[in-house]
Amino acid sequence: MGTLGEYVECQTCGVAFEPAALTMKAPPQPRLTQANLAALLNSLGSRLNAGVPVEYLVRDLTAAGLDRDVALEMITPHLAAGRKTCPTCNLTYAASVATCAGCHQPLPS
Repeated sequence: MGTLGEYVECQTCGVAFEPAALTMKAPPQPRLTQANLAALLNSLGSRLNAGVPVEYLVRDLTAAGLDRDVALEMITPHLAAGRKTCPTCNLTYAASVATCAGCHQPLPS
């Protein structure tokens, strides 16, 4: 038997990478402006009704620089009609959404 070589393994998903992955630079992130954040905030209702999970919106808002609690406060008024949770993957949706975007399973009524 011989040596297979060195690798690094992701602690989350278990995928193996060449050690050079540790020195790679992340791609540049687009610069967030107040206009971009305003557009994101103004589209929350339509994105929720289009089937975007609450968790994805929180991710986008926190990536844009908002605190998680503030992001949730911005989303909550758009969920006044209620919310649904996918029993398969636990993503949360507006009450008007019928199908999970994560696993494509029907959401409970």
